[in-house]
Amino acid sequence: MFVALGDLPGGTFESHGAAVSADGSTVVGSGHSALGEEAFIWDRANGIRELDQVLTSVGLNLAGWTLTEATGISSDGQTIVGTGIDPNGQTEAWLATIPEPGTGLLLSGGIAGLVLFGRTKRG
Repeated sequence: MFVALGDLPGGTFESHGAAVSADGSTVVGSGHSALGEEAFIWDRANGIRELDQVLTSVGLNLAGWTLTEATGISSDGQTIVGTGIDPNGQTEAWLATIPEPGTGLLLSGGIAGLVLFGRTKRG
């Protein structure tokens, strides 16, 4: 089955999927919006969406971050990795976990849910 994912609003029409969950229900990658290159997440129910908006809607604090690319997703579709621009303007790798529906945000005690695991480029 072939499914066109579409593109983010604004910018040039250009997107590419980089990874798919094990059951094929969720795709992540990058596309171009009015803000430039941005990471996206796609599923059949919601279509293509800016990943940063999805993550902030579940309570993750992305202040100062620009998620430019999602490059991998776990088999269950809950954990996503990629690269972006950190609050200091550096290219940085990131890992984010989306809480399962109904389990609560599990973000008590100041856990942001966005874990940095090393620089991919040093300035």
